[in-house]
Amino acid sequence: MHVLVVEDNLINQVQSVPQTTPFTTNHTQKIMAQQLRRQGCVVDVASHGLEALAFLKSTVYATHPVPDPARPATLSPPSLSVILLDLEMPIMDGLTCIRHIRDMERQGELTGHVPVIAVTANARSEQIANALGQGMDQVITKPFRIPDLLGQMKSLVAGTLMSPVAAGVGGLEARATLI
Repeated sequence: MHVLVVEDNLINQVQSVPQTTPFTTNHTQKIMAQQLRRQGCVVDVASHGLEALAFLKSTVYATHPVPDPARPATLSPPSLSVILLDLEMPIMDGLTCIRHIRDMERQGELTGHVPVIAVTANARSEQIANALGQGMDQVITKPFRIPDLLGQMKSLVAGTLMSPVAAGVGGLEARATLI
């Protein structure tokens, strides 16, 4: 599974965390990426929504991929299975980013539906409903454990590929329909 982790928290903790330890708001992008890699995921990272959109435009989802200057020109555009998108970030927050992604889908700039899971410490029902209403497929609230997140990512990706409905499992909320 190829995951884009979009999270601005880079500096709090850089030590290894057991995969059974819940991720809280003070864990870093590096720690989440490291734990996902240990589970066999290919992980790219972005620090805010604008970086996420730039990466998305270089992937196989893009109708006309823009080459990433950091990748050799001979390589094909990177694949992407799911985006884990923090809601509160500088420059461009997660809700603004998801609206751009869904607009890009509607305008034909992307070849299909991009699975996106919101990652947030905001666990109130109205905040979760707002994230889903803005275009998130699912919402996971901190703290969470990587094994739980992996199951949700796999379920969402499978549902996106095989069905117009993504099933919500475990502690995640899911939209009833996908765009």
